[in-house]
Amino acid sequence: RRRRQELTNEGLEIKLRRLSNQHHFLQASLEKREAAKEEVAELLSSTLAEISRLQRDHSEAESEAQSLKQSGGALKDEGAADVYKHDHKLRKAKQQNVDRLQLVQQSHVREHRTGQDLFALRQTLAELRAHRDTIKARLEVRMLDELKQRREEARSRRDTL
Repeated sequence: RRRRQELTNEGLEIKLRRLSNQHHFLQASLEKREAAKEEVAELLSSTLAEISRLQRDHSEAESEAQSLKQSGGALKDEGAADVYKHDHKLRKAKQQNVDRLQLVQQSHVREHRTGQDLFALRQTLAELRAHRDTIKARLEVRMLDELKQRREEARSRRDTL
């Protein structure tokens, strides 16, 4: 039973390290994002602090569990309850980390879509400006032609008088 608990604890520590590594990667990625994404970065930062605290609490609980195990059977149950409580917190922290990771992924998707929309809008704007410039040039040509025609008509009226 002690070996199984050690394996479980090692597994939990490995999972905690993986979560911590994932958090560092996500935090580095978030530092490059715009100010609007600062809330997500703060959530991940608080998650890292919570995971770190839970690791310390879990380690302390393991030490306490070993001490209680040596002290006697009555204290053994109390230590197991502490380990369960910290394990519950760890599971909760993992779920929060997953939720926050999903927020980050959704944010990336929104950012990508917004970038695509912005690109499309810029293209449309460029097309509209080109169209405007074409129309403007045609109008200028028409106006010059009309002005020229009016001058010729005025000249021909003057010559006939």
